[in-house]
Amino acid sequence: MSLKRWAAKRDANEGAIALVLLRAGAAVAKLSDEGVCDLLVWYRGKLFMLECKSRRGKATKAQAKRAAEGWPVCIVRTEIEALRAIGAVK
Repeated sequence: MSLKRWAAKRDANEGAIALVLLRAGAAVAKLSDEGVCDLLVWYRGKLFMLECKSRRGKATKAQAKRAAEGWPVCIVRTEIEALRAIGAVK
């Protein structure tokens, strides 16, 4: 799969979400394994798994399967939701 095609599958809001997390002092790793999550976030000694979705975006079958298995993935749609998910803001 080419980088261009891979990048097209990412949600448009992911870059802005990653940037605001970095500015809040978090370490962020973008993942490419579809079915787990988009971002691993290390913040204040805790690891968070964030899945970036557009306003109408839905979990894939693989993501739903992971959630059913108990993976602690939080779906975020905005920068503020991401900051709330990691406890950077209330």
